Amino acid sequence: MLVQVTVDEHGGVRLADRDTFTAFAVCAPIGYDVERVGMALGAVAAGEVEDGHAWISAAAVTRLAGEAGAGDDWLAGFEAMVKYAGAKGWLREDGAIRAHIEFG
Repeated sequence: MLVQVTVDEHGGVRLADRDTFTAFAVCAPIGYDVERVGMALGAVAAGEVEDGHAWISAAAVTRLAGEAGAGDDWLAGFEAMVKYAGAKGWLREDGAIRAHIEFG
């Protein structure tokens, strides 16, 4: 599964495939560029773009997960993913998680 923050063609941000914790990406529609992705993420307080990568707030991921984000199993999986990201250097001091950006 892919934990995927998706920016739709209207600038909305949603969490897709929220129950698998083996990948993390921001997916943007064709026609978007890095700057527009950053604006969409910032508009909903989900994160920002820096040096070509998205940095997504862990709190935003939990918020976007909705009811699943309140469950013990989901939280355990997410916390394990965040721990792994930290071990790889993909976690900022403020807790934001680095995600690559996919277009298309």
